[in-house]
Amino acid sequence: MPLARENTPEVRVALSYGLLFFFGIWGGHRFYLGRYTTAIIYAFTGGIFGLGILYDIFAIPGMCRELKQIE
Repeated sequence: MPLARENTPEVRVALSYGLLFFFGIWGGHRFYLGRYTTAIIYAFTGGIFGLGILYDIFAIPGMCRELKQIE
C-alpha cells in the first residue's frame, strides 16, 4: 500500500516533488507513490541515468491523479 494514499492530492504532489528533488536519483518519489518496480530500477540506474527524473518532473501530477482514481 503506497504511503501517498493517506494524504490529500495537494500534499501528494508537493511531497512527491520534494522527494524527487532530494531522493529522485534513488527513486524515493516512486516508492512514496507505490511504484515499487520502477523505484527499484531508479535506485540501481541512478534515475535511469537522469532521464527518468526529467520525465517525472512532468509525470508526477498524473501519477498522483492515477493513485486517487485507484482508491
